[in-house]
Amino acid sequence: MSTFAKEPTLLEFSQKFLRGKVLEPPQILIGGALHQNWKVVTDQGSYVIKEINPAIAIKPDVIKNYEASETIAHEFAEIGLPAVAAIKIGSCFIHSFQESLYIIYPFVKGHVLPAEKIEKSHATIVGSIFKTMHISKLNTCQTLPHYDLFSNTHWTRIIQNSNEPNLIKLLPSILTWNDLYHSAIPKLNETIVISHRDLHYSNILWDGLTPSIIDWESAGPTNPLQEVLGFALEWSGIIASQFNKEIFQTIIKTYSPRDLTFQKEAFYGWLGNSVLGWIEFNIRRAFNKDFSVTEQARGQSILKNKMIPCLAFIEKHLSELNFQ
Repeated sequence: MSTFAKEPTLLEFSQKFLRGKVLEPPQILIGGALHQNWKVVTDQGSYVIKEINPAIAIKPDVIKNYEASETIAHEFAEIGLPAVAAIKIGSCFIHSFQESLYIIYPFVKGHVLPAEKIEKSHATIVGSIFKTMHISKLNTCQTLPHYDLFSNTHWTRIIQNSNEPNLIKLLPSILTWNDLYHSAIPKLNETIVISHRDLHYSNILWDGLTPSIIDWESAGPTNPLQEVLGFALEWSGIIASQFNKEIFQTIIKTYSPRDLTFQKEAFYGWLGNSVLGWIEFNIRRAFNKDFSVTEQARGQSILKNKMIPCLAFIEKHLSELNFQ
């Protein structure tokens, strides 16, 4: 499997697609868990170039799907949401160059807040963002959401083949959650909106209390309660194996002062699609020799340092979260 592009290739791409003269070599941006990003400065402005992960770039309809998601980002930006949408060149957002796929964004000032730095003021803004997306004119949709669905046989095979003791220990809970996730989908599909679908805290850049929403590649149809409930948990620190109840409640109450129904189905929809789906990819990335050594190391790090502890935390505190 191919690896990410090297600096000379990025420089050639920049010279071909960006406006103006490139003033300095592309600078790798740290923080992306899936794709590789570079900052490029020209005499016309500053840009971020995203190279699509090679494992994603080879999927069928990948260009079609990215074009659709970036179109959604543009439509949200047009109604006033602080969406950082890709720059269209010609008729395309996605550009093929030397066997890789790239997307160009304007560079925006800001930084990602770590979970422990998130305050009530940020949570209020996040709740308002979800509300704006879900009541917007983009909320009519004729297609059902995409769910990453894996059988219990698949889960058992890839976890046992990983030989990762802490992951194997979690297998019974994963199989139970997977069943609950599958059974929740019919209820969740009764109400659908168009939204970001991946608005965890690393996908908002903050300049003071001014947010910029990035990484729209998952944008599309979703159940609104699944999205706001699941990502309120993420903003509350659950991926970092903690839970700030005040942050969670602030997002939910800003989104809707009324009590929200179908919370169990929404929780397992988020747990199955967002959490287990991400873990499944990283198990394959970590232990499959078709991935580069660098990609395998990234997958192993994400599993060991973040996602396995997160699942263990959820398993231990599930009754306290009141979603059983």
